[in-house]
Amino acid sequence: MILLTFAPRTLSRKIIMVIIMTTLAATLTLIPAIFFTLRQGMQGQRQRHLAGVRQLVERLIEENRRTVHNYSVLFATDRQVKDNLYYYAELAGEREHPAAAVHHLVDAFGLTHIELGDRFGKVVVDAAMPDRQDMDLADDPLVGQALTGATVSGIEPYRNGFLLKGVAPIFHDEGQLIGTIGTGVALDNAFAAMIRELSGAEIAIVDRNSHVIAASMPRLVKEKDLTLFSETMTLYDKKYQVMTLPFIDVRQRPLGQVVILAADTLPAILSRTTLTVVAILMIIALVSIVTTALILRRVLAPIGELRDGAEKIGCGKFDHRLSSSADDEIGGLARAFNAMAGNLQQMRDVQKKLQHAERLASIGEFTAATAHELNNPIANIIGLAKIIRKDLGDDNPLAEDLDLLVKETSRCGSIVRDLLVYSRASQPNREPVNLNRLMDDAIVSIRQRYLPGKNIRIHFARLPSSTLPSFVDPVQIEQVFRNLLINAAQAISRQGEIEIAIKENPEGFLLISVADSGCGILPEHLDKVFYPFFTTKKTGEGTGLGLAVCYTIVQSHGGSITVAGRKHGGSVFTITLPKE
Repeated sequence: MILLTFAPRTLSRKIIMVIIMTTLAATLTLIPAIFFTLRQGMQGQRQRHLAGVRQLVERLIEENRRTVHNYSVLFATDRQVKDNLYYYAELAGEREHPAAAVHHLVDAFGLTHIELGDRFGKVVVDAAMPDRQDMDLADDPLVGQALTGATVSGIEPYRNGFLLKGVAPIFHDEGQLIGTIGTGVALDNAFAAMIRELSGAEIAIVDRNSHVIAASMPRLVKEKDLTLFSETMTLYDKKYQVMTLPFIDVRQRPLGQVVILAADTLPAILSRTTLTVVAILMIIALVSIVTTALILRRVLAPIGELRDGAEKIGCGKFDHRLSSSADDEIGGLARAFNAMAGNLQQMRDVQKKLQHAERLASIGEFTAATAHELNNPIANIIGLAKIIRKDLGDDNPLAEDLDLLVKETSRCGSIVRDLLVYSRASQPNREPVNLNRLMDDAIVSIRQRYLPGKNIRIHFARLPSSTLPSFVDPVQIEQVFRNLLINAAQAISRQGEIEIAIKENPEGFLLISVADSGCGILPEHLDKVFYPFFTTKKTGEGTGLGLAVCYTIVQSHGGSITVAGRKHGGSVFTITLPKE
């Protein structure tokens, strides 16, 4: 009732309602499309930004690795370092301690980490941590490789953090190995802050247990733990997109990773975009409604004249005509109205024909009523005959007569049922049905009664499983299949073939064909086979209602059935049904 109250009753209101509905539909369509497009674009941009930051971190680590590698090679050739280490380690300290030479390098190059060791792997000088003197580093993988004469670099744990370290062997003038020297750059808060300044993304350096070692956000360092979730995470009420860069030591064991956190601005952008789109569409709708209302006042004036003319025609004034000088749609409508008024007399003749058709329909109703009245007595006769037959023995002379009575009365019942089906074509109760299985059931139902004594081979090309199921009335369609198979079997005298095929055509319709190699149908009879009571069978073998019933059932399904002769004898019936 509420919808009817607010339903537009005039054309102008309907047009305005169409504009409103169109704008609403456009809004509901555009917003998801814009959301999807923006989301995809922003997500791609964020991934490219994160990938760029990751490449930046990789380049920085690689440049620092080359730097410490070159520094270690350079320092390994420093004369003061070589002499001091040689005399200190090899000649029991006859010269000054190498610490002075190491600190000179620290001051000259501005490095925070220089580590000098002897040829046994013991620390001689550590510029950053003096308490490591005499510490045995023979098991350190970088120092161990340097003691074999190789210059190496890599990442290793350092001061509860990580150190990008390069180590080179030191050879004396005679070429003997006298120790190693290493330089390094700490992966600390300063390193993370530098990356943030270059990229704009927050950086966290964590160990293998997700403990924060260094970060560009001081608060994050205090947390001491950074549990990672997929591609996004929330920190301090702010959402970030996450990408990681793992790093390993020289033994290919995981040490930790650099976590890149880029602020997720997509929700705010989508929200602003949505508000902008809605506002624009509302403004467009308002302007369209106002403009349309002004135009409709002039455009719809001729429609009032059309309404008055329709009222006069309704009162029987067929001589009334409308002016149709305009060349637009309204003028065309007026001319069509005038043509309609001129054809009303002809429509009266059509009405007479319709009355004649109604009389024919009443004949159909009479047939249905008669069949209904006959159905009950026939059923009673069959029931009573079966009861009497059951009480009689097989040797009773009346038993054969009663069997014949039941048989013939059942045949009368079948004719009555066919009359009911033909005269009262009921709407099909559609449901998903496997047509292959329905055809199999029809084949089984006729095999015992109509095929014994004949050599008939049945070939069935089944419907592909990709097109199952079909939506039909299983009872009605099985009756059609059974009638067609019975006709095919009766058309074959002794031996032959029945070919059945169910398939789908390119237009999406189902095609069911039943072809036989029997006697065929005369060309002059092809147009009559679906007429009621038309049959070429002998008296007592058919009523001429089977194919008429098939035609009625197929028509009620929105399909069609045709018959054609075959080139080498026989006939083929083809049913076309909509798939749904």
